[in-house]
Formats: sequence, C-alpha cells, structure tokens
Amino acid sequence: MRGKGLSLRWQMVLIIVILPLLLLTPLLFLAGGEFRNQYREARLGKGHMITQQLRQHIDVVAPFIASVRDLPGLDRFLRDSISGQPELAFAALVRGDGIIVLHSTPGMVGQVLVDLNVPDTQELQLTVPQYGDLHLVVRRMTRMDISGQQLYGVVGAYSQVIDPPWLPWLSVAGTLLLALILLVLLQVFMRRAVLKPLEQLAEGAAIVGAGDLAFEIDSRRNDEIGFLARAFNNMGGRLRQMVTTLEQQVESRTAALARRNQQLEAVSLVAREAVTIQDLPTLLETTVSAISRQFGYYHAGIFWIDQSAEWAVLRAASSEGGRRMLARGHRLRVGQQGLVGTVAATAQPRIALDVGEDA
Repeated sequence: MRGKGLSLRWQMVLIIVILPLLLLTPLLFLAGGEFRNQYREARLGKGHMITQQLRQHIDVVAPFIASVRDLPGLDRFLRDSISGQPELAFAALVRGDGIIVLHSTPGMVGQVLVDLNVPDTQELQLTVPQYGDLHLVVRRMTRMDISGQQLYGVVGAYSQVIDPPWLPWLSVAGTLLLALILLVLLQVFMRRAVLKPLEQLAEGAAIVGAGDLAFEIDSRRNDEIGFLARAFNNMGGRLRQMVTTLEQQVESRTAALARRNQQLEAVSLVAREAVTIQDLPTLLETTVSAISRQFGYYHAGIFWIDQSAEWAVLRAASSEGGRRMLARGHRLRVGQQGLVGTVAATAQPRIALDVGEDA
C-alpha cells in the first residue's frame, strides 16, 4: 500500500516557491553584500569626515606654526569629534612609525598605535590592545612632523558596530522572508483561483454521485476551471437524459407487462369459466365482463355469425348501450362496411383509432 503523498496544494507551493527562490537567491545575496558595503561605508563615513576636517584644519594654520603640537585646540577638536558617537573609539594624530602625537583620550600621547605606511586614505581592520577589534580610518596629512615623520589622521570605530553579528545573516533572513511572503501570497492566490474551484468541482461530483443529477456547478469563469465545470455540467445533463430515457423505458415496459398480465388474467379467467360454466350465454356474458374489467374498456361485445354466414349477431355485451342493442337483436351484415362486418368477412383483427371514420 502506497503512503499518502503531498497534497496538490503543497506540490504547487513547492514548485512555484522553489523556482523563484533559485533565481532570486543569488540576487538577494548580491543585494545583501551591497547593503553590507553601504552600511559599513555609512558607519565609517564619520571617520572619513573627521580625518578630512583634521587635515583641512592643519593645512589652514600650517604656514604659521613650527609643529602641529603648537596648533591650539587640536586635542580638544579630537575629543569633541567623537563625543556622542558611541560607535567611535578614538580620534588621533599619529606619525608614520605608529607613535601617537595627539589623541582624544588623555595619556595616550607617545604610545605606539600601529605602524602606518599608507599612501593616502585607507581602512584597516585590526585588534588594538586598549580597545579590542577596530576598524581604522587612516588619512595621510600634507604636513610632516617636526621629526620628519609623515603624519596621519586616524579614527577608530568598533568592529561590532561596523560589522555587527547579524549583518552576514541579512541575505539569509531576506531569502527566508521572501520565501514566507511568496508562500503566503501563493496560498491565498491558489486558494481563491485554483483550490476553491477544485473543491467546488469535487463537492459537485460528490453531490451528483449521491444521486442529485440536477445539481450544476458555477461555470461563469472563462479559464480551464470554467471549461471543466461546463464539461461536468454537460456530463450531468447527459446523465439526466439517460436516466430519464431509462425511466421512460422502464415505465413503458412495466405498462406493457401490466397489460400482458391483465391479458393473461383475462384469458385465465375465461378458461376457468369455460371449464366450470356449461351454459354458452352465461359463458359469453362472463367473457365480455372479464374483458371490460381487466382491460378497463367501457364496452366489449361478442358477435356470433349465424348459420347462413350472412349476419353477425350480437350475442353478449358489457355496457348498458350494448345490452340495449342485445335486447333489440342487433345484427350486422357480413362484409358490410364497418369494423364488425369487415372482421366477420375477413377473419382478421382490426384496430380503429377513430371510430367516427370507421364506424
């Protein structure tokens, strides 16, 4: 015995959802990578701005000072630049050999930060003992230090802010969210456009199968479902016609069998009476009465051809009118135009559909 498989709904969902996901997943990962880059650039943009302002500040007063250490308010500028910026760890002015010239945190001047040997603006990712994992924005200054060393403006940003743990999973989350949205939309669409009409068709088939052949399914749609509904209704109409024809045939055959039974009963009755009744007039009277009663005829009569074979004489009748003719000695000439005369002459049965024309 085969196990129960997936329903039609879930088969369609899997097919329609998986195919777009196979096509969209690479695009989502590319879009996720682009978003990560833009996110990092937006977070590091503050560092670029601070280093650019630092270089411009130094370039403005450079002709008037012997050393950047003489620049008034530079250390305060570094402190204020990162104030209220929780993602920034520090801002500093550093020589090319890594010695800190000015720093936003007091007590850091003279310490070694990192060996800097970059041609211009760079972004470095490394671990600084005092701060942990950092992203460094490094910008080369146009003014040299008094010792002849190249100066660099450096801004440190915390790596957990620049590259948060959830950022690499953004593409995966976007893919899952898209799959969920597609799944919900497809469920709603298939429920309204496909599954509900199919359920109506199945319900209609069950109703017709239960015997209600007059039931019809709504077939106003112009798609395949509507075509199937119309075909189903046409099949129901043909079944109704077949059942009606069969019922008519059964009724006709039943009526024929009933008439045959009545005939057999009449013949049986006459046969029994013929055995028990020895008087001929009584036998004839019983015969016409049995024929009228069993077949529902308002009149039945028996004519007897006389010895001369010239006259057909009425010998028995079941109706009141017939009995009056019998009392008058009603007779018809053999061969005379009319039912009785013709039958008496030809000895062949005759049926008249209009006795007015064939009296």
